[in-house]
Amino acid sequence: EAKCVRSMLSVGPQTRPISRLRLWITLFTKCGSASSEGSKPENLHVCQVGNHQPQSLEQSRLPTFQPATDVDRRIGETLHMSTRLRDRVAIITGGASGIGRASVLAFVRQGARVVIADVDRERAHATLQLAEAEAGAGCACIQMCDVSREPDIQALVQRAQDEYGRLDCMFNNAGLPGAVGALTDISVEAWDRTFAVLTRGVFLGIKHAARAMQAAGGTIVNTASIAGLNAGAGPAAYSACKAAVISLTRSAAVELAPHQIRVNAVCPGLILTPLLERGQSTPLAQ
Repeated sequence: EAKCVRSMLSVGPQTRPISRLRLWITLFTKCGSASSEGSKPENLHVCQVGNHQPQSLEQSRLPTFQPATDVDRRIGETLHMSTRLRDRVAIITGGASGIGRASVLAFVRQGARVVIADVDRERAHATLQLAEAEAGAGCACIQMCDVSREPDIQALVQRAQDEYGRLDCMFNNAGLPGAVGALTDISVEAWDRTFAVLTRGVFLGIKHAARAMQAAGGTIVNTASIAGLNAGAGPAAYSACKAAVISLTRSAAVELAPHQIRVNAVCPGLILTPLLERGQSTPLAQ
């Protein structure tokens, strides 16, 4: 079974005003075996946001959907043409899988050198192999790191400086599902462990990355969540941690701006990653 969600932006001629912008959100769901070459996608729905008249799929000139591996390949080819991150050095925590792995690959494709930080050695090495296949040997290295431990974060930032001579970007992305269940049943130990990784880990990443960036500036990005914006979007402990990350991001952005350090957060929704599938009896992709 394959489920794909794709969103595309279709823009009219460059001479048209911005009001001609067309936003197409395309949801493609096909159950059963993957599409064979040349077959048309089933259950394709094209929805338009704006006041323009709907068009057929052919008129909209949307690309024919391909299996996810081919889509990823074509995205990779596009990114290979960009070198806007050439010679930049980034640390990505939780870089062994999920959003972290995808970020590592996106960074190296655009010329960056990346320190992959994680507690999962096997997956970290798998990510390193993928990165080197994309951008060649030396584009990335691995540093084992528990983001809840300050000595590990200190060693992580030092590794980036020792290996590549600088630090331009810190992506505080490491996470875990955290304590689950009713508030009346969550243990203090589970609650504290959740905050140690999801909130203290971000604080430590900001603290030590900012120290390394104060001379030349840089960027810090924190993974928050829609769970930190609205109640009911995740477990209580996880949601509280992500709300704290959002608030911390705002405070850090104001404090570090005079040092030319930008601090931002991203708030993803539900994404199929190994982290999401932990504890599930059946694969969520089904």
